[in-house]
Amino acid sequence: DSLSGFLFLILLSRWTQKRLQRRFLKPEEISEGLKQAHFGMAWLSGELKPKHFFQNAVIPAGARLASGEAVLKISKLLPETGFGELLEKVQKFSLSKNRVVSLADKWAQWLLATVFALAVIFLIAYWNISSEDAIKRSLALIILACPCAMAFGTPLAMASALRRSKSKGLVVRTANIFESVTKVKTIVFDKTGTLTDTELSLIEPAKFIPLEIKQIVLTLENVSVHPIAFAFRKAFSDASPLPVATAVSERPGRGVSGYINGKYYELKKSITHNSVTGCELFENGRSIFDFTFDAAIKPEAAETILKLRSQGYNLLLVSGDNAASVERLGFSLGFKRTEIFSEMSPEQKGQLIRDINNSMMVGDGINDSVALMNATVGVAASGGMESALRSSDVFLADSGLKGVADLLEISKDSFALIKQNLTISLLYNCAGAALALAGYINPFVAALLMPVSSGFILLSTYLRGKK
Repeated sequence: DSLSGFLFLILLSRWTQKRLQRRFLKPEEISEGLKQAHFGMAWLSGELKPKHFFQNAVIPAGARLASGEAVLKISKLLPETGFGELLEKVQKFSLSKNRVVSLADKWAQWLLATVFALAVIFLIAYWNISSEDAIKRSLALIILACPCAMAFGTPLAMASALRRSKSKGLVVRTANIFESVTKVKTIVFDKTGTLTDTELSLIEPAKFIPLEIKQIVLTLENVSVHPIAFAFRKAFSDASPLPVATAVSERPGRGVSGYINGKYYELKKSITHNSVTGCELFENGRSIFDFTFDAAIKPEAAETILKLRSQGYNLLLVSGDNAASVERLGFSLGFKRTEIFSEMSPEQKGQLIRDINNSMMVGDGINDSVALMNATVGVAASGGMESALRSSDVFLADSGLKGVADLLEISKDSFALIKQNLTISLLYNCAGAALALAGYINPFVAALLMPVSSGFILLSTYLRGKK
């Protein structure tokens, strides 16, 4: 009965673990009734610009609807897709070679050995007093003091942490990282693509810019793939219809130019802005409008930074951008000058992280790969998921930075749960052993009580997992 109960609970916990980790995005396709939609491919390739899909096009699993509407139907099961294969690899690796789980298994083995040794010693010592009682009490001890709860309490806590991570938009490469996260003292943030969006945004409110200026700019930038052109198209989406332009020319690094209604217009990079990106619109050689751009601060970035500081973490800001731009952003988020590092190459970032003990690096999964690998914990806030997980431990599926605070909280909670489960198991086994050897519990009652400790572990994990 004890063995059957043990196997049942172990298999149940493993099945629950797989169920908690399995659900994710499903492969789908655009169906009848809708002509087109835009899907973001950032999770798959790191490409920021959404791709245009027409009716009946196959949408890869992992794509996210960026604009428009789409009616989708499943054409493949998740394990049959490239995205599903990636998730399966992550899931298989998530609890493999886990130091904490292995340690808990060793503790369970030591407990089992201790219980058997104690039972044999009691059997020998009590045999002359009452051989029948010696057998009954020793057998009750072996049955009741089962290491079942200790054996599966830790992996169950890890599975719960993985489930909570997924619900918060965190893709965790291995559950080992939860232990490393609890040791983090310093968190280093990259600027572009981490604290800010990778795409530029127009600083001037579009509603205060004359419609004619918007139309001229969009006409010149109509076919450009420069980040500034994307920023203009995003800000001036209401500027149609556009006038006709002739002799349009784009010079890389300098700007675009062309004739509109007989006038010569130029949109050139501005040299008057040190801390932001700028450009000027010229009409027949005369400047008529000035634009400034910057990457918008990500949602919840300021709130996350403030929360982490209040929890006692040391925060640093590193970037390859110019000092003025990085300091302006850093000061707005509460960083001190001594906490800001600008104009750093990827190699310099990696060296900085290497010299910091118990560090977490939050950066781009591709550009900051060296720093992510050198950190105690590497968190990729952008880039394709597959490439990001090669150099980092965690991938933030959501665009904001709240996932960093969530990761720290989940890690602390998971180890608190492990300690709680181990405490419950040890106290139960100690109390049960004492009662069994004292003769208050016979083997039949011990068989009935043996699963109770496992029930306490399940209840403990469930209550903490509801957060």
